[in-house]
Amino acid sequence: MENILDLKDHEEFIKDNRWRSKAAVVVLLVTIFVCFIALLMYLSQYEMLTEHDGRVYPQRLANNHLGMGIVSLLETLISLANWIFLIMWFRRAYCNLYRVGVPHLDSPEGLAAGAWFIPVYNLFKPFSIMREICDNTTHYVQKSDPSFDSAKPQSVIGWWWAVYVLSFIASILAYFLRPENAHLSSQLMFTEYSIGLKCIEIVSTVLLIVVIRRLFPFEEALKNKQEEIHAGFNVYGDAKTNRK
Repeated sequence: MENILDLKDHEEFIKDNRWRSKAAVVVLLVTIFVCFIALLMYLSQYEMLTEHDGRVYPQRLANNHLGMGIVSLLETLISLANWIFLIMWFRRAYCNLYRVGVPHLDSPEGLAAGAWFIPVYNLFKPFSIMREICDNTTHYVQKSDPSFDSAKPQSVIGWWWAVYVLSFIASILAYFLRPENAHLSSQLMFTEYSIGLKCIEIVSTVLLIVVIRRLFPFEEALKNKQEEIHAGFNVYGDAKTNRK
């Protein structure tokens, strides 16, 4: 591959993705916190359903259900914010590859956002784009500066996507497994399922944070390197002009 940062006729600058990266991580951390609260409430419900030889205290269970309803609303709001900030960061990271002139990218810029919403397609295309972002960003940084040393996100991407897809499918199944009656066994089964689901969601979110944080120094280095090279070209051009 050529060193695209050395192309003197390339004039489009990488857009800063620092704020979007940090915002996405903050929202993901809040997501973990809310998921952890939901996990504690499901564990509390499991204890109530299994303690005292199966005797359930209606008032305690009703209070726990009320709390879970509030947490569920918070999860919905945080999930919406999570998608907004994640896709904002993700799309800019991919668009910056176009801005810096990476050749032969597999997808148009808009698909970095749209791929998340297309059924079935969203089970593999965002992973493919994330792989392109990480591979190209890290490659060109280390090509332009072989001494640059930082943990790469590639070793985590596969694990993150596998756990994410598992949690995505499990979340859809949870809707159909929700008990339609107050039978103890049905509620107990759904509670156990929900505990497992929350654990998977927390792991998926932690892995995504690791990916974003590992990619961050490479994004910054790529942007800084491009600015340095263009600044050098401008100085060289000004010197030639003055000599004339």
